[in-house]
Amino acid sequence: MARHQQASQDTEPQRDWKRVLSLGLAVVTCPCHIPIFLGLLAGTVLGAWLRHYMLVAVFAMSGVFVVTLYYGLKRHERPPSVAES
Repeated sequence: MARHQQASQDTEPQRDWKRVLSLGLAVVTCPCHIPIFLGLLAGTVLGAWLRHYMLVAVFAMSGVFVVTLYYGLKRHERPPSVAES
């Protein structure tokens, strides 16, 4: 590669890392996991906040879930194969 040319910023390992991270965050922020979080965080300040502001938590987690799921699935699409070798 010539000195004036730059490598592509979206390389395959970086693409996999971002996809796995975003899909993992989507799994954790799925709103169906709120009862699990309530059980795990029972007796803590965070658990009390989550129980008191349940509706806010559901909407916030739903928003994060949708965005990260969309981003992860968009990254999951296969790049066009290069047939020229």
